[in-house]
Amino acid sequence: MIIKKITFILIITFNILLFAQKLELLPSKSFEKKLTLTPNAQILDVRTVEEFKNGAIENSLNIDFNNKEEFNEYISYLDKTKPTFVYCFSGGRSAEAAKILSSIGFNQVFDLEGGYRDWISKKKPVGVESTYKGMTNQEFMALIKSEKPVLTIFSAKWCPPCIKLAPIISEIEKENTNLKVVKIDVDLEKDLCGRLGVDKYPAIVLFKDQKEAWSNVGFITKSSILENLKGK
Repeated sequence: MIIKKITFILIITFNILLFAQKLELLPSKSFEKKLTLTPNAQILDVRTVEEFKNGAIENSLNIDFNNKEEFNEYISYLDKTKPTFVYCFSGGRSAEAAKILSSIGFNQVFDLEGGYRDWISKKKPVGVESTYKGMTNQEFMALIKSEKPVLTIFSAKWCPPCIKLAPIISEIEKENTNLKVVKIDVDLEKDLCGRLGVDKYPAIVLFKDQKEAWSNVGFITKSSILENLKGK
C-alpha cells in the first residue's frame, strides 16, 4: 500500500515538472529574445479581433480566448510541435490559454508576462500597417469579371483556419484550369470587406457572371469545395 502511494506521488510530481517545463512565463525582454532566437516560432494573440487590429506583435495569429467555441476549434489548426508564444493585453487571458495549450500537448509554450500592454510600454516592435487604401467596388467587379467561374477567397495571415485552407485553395487552382481564383487579404481590403459584409474568415464566394452562386464561411475540406463547384 505504501509503495502504491509513493508511486502515485512520484507520478504526480513528474507530471507537474513536465508541465512546468512545457510552459514558461517570460518578461517582455526575455520573451523578445527567445522569439528572436526561434525561427519557427508560432505567435498567438488571444485578444479580441478589435484589440488585435489596433496593434499586435508582428506575425501574430489571432484567436479570441473569450470566444471559447472558436478558441477550441482554432487551436486545432496550430502546430503543436512548434514553440508557441502567447500573449493578451495584460496577461490574464494568455495565462489561461497557455495552460490549455500545454495540457493538450503543445511542446513548448511561452507566456508574455504583463501582456501587450507591457510590450508596448517597453517600446518593443509591433506590426506596421500598410498605407494601401484598398480597391474600389468597380475594381473588385472588374477582378471577378470572367467567362470562367470565379472562386474568391477572403482570408487573413493571422487567421489559423485561413492558413490551413490556403494550400487547399492552391491545389484547386492548379488542378482546375476552368476556374479563376481570386485571393483577397482582408487586412488590405478592410473597406471592401465592410461594403460586402464579409466579417468572418475564411470566407469563400463563387461568382458566375459577377453574381454570387455559392458561399461558405469557415474552414471547409477540398472535397466539399469541389462538390459545390460541380453543383453550381
